[in-house]
Amino acid sequence: MKKKNNKYNMALDLFHQKKGEKGAVISSVLAVAIVVASSVVVINVITPLIEEGTAYNQFNKAKQVASSLDALIKELSVEAPGSKRTVRIEADFGSFEVLGKEDRMKFHLSTPQQIFEPGTVVREAGYVISTGPTMKAYENATSLILENDAVLFSVKKLGSSSGWVSVNTSNVITQINNKRVNVNVTPVTSAILIGNDLDTSVGTGYTELTKPGNTVTSSSIHVFVNSTAGLQYDAVFSLSSAQDFVELEIRNIRTL
Repeated sequence: MKKKNNKYNMALDLFHQKKGEKGAVISSVLAVAIVVASSVVVINVITPLIEEGTAYNQFNKAKQVASSLDALIKELSVEAPGSKRTVRIEADFGSFEVLGKEDRMKFHLSTPQQIFEPGTVVREAGYVISTGPTMKAYENATSLILENDAVLFSVKKLGSSSGWVSVNTSNVITQINNKRVNVNVTPVTSAILIGNDLDTSVGTGYTELTKPGNTVTSSSIHVFVNSTAGLQYDAVFSLSSAQDFVELEIRNIRTL
């Protein structure tokens, strides 16, 4: 920007220096000044409009991908077991990933212009739109941890998918911390009950991070429970970079 303004000023100075010469020279120098000034306007006004249009175009493409996948999944859910489809997804303007441990598909989009305010979460039919900075999902010797600017949430590190250990959902959560006011809000007592049956809250199983990393947009902690009530289920605690709360979903409840 500053460079363009310097050129504009130099052109005007040259015009004044040549003022006593022929009119043709004056017109020529004046034309240069106008062209340079116009180019400053183009850079200041037109370019942001082009970038904003590109951002919305990419965002709408991502929404179309999400809607198409949601419709396809709904079709398959009512068809016979073993039904399948072949889908081609164009992701040259973003990145696409399938997270089997979360039972989710995600489309990551980085736009040249801001579309939503940071921290926005919008739920639409079949998909969720969220914006914000990145977060961390990591572990230490005893815990699995999800952390963003607002929340630190941790669960006991227990067993593995190939080595189940004792699981008690009443004490599986080890910390919920509100980082903005530095207050620990970990519940004294809590448990996951299916059908209000206490035996579904305990059993064997394991915990795991679905997507570890220091610069992820979201991640989850998967708790698999093989309960003493004869039910198996998956509990998924999720946090995104834009949220100040943790979501819990109970999935895949099945009778042994």
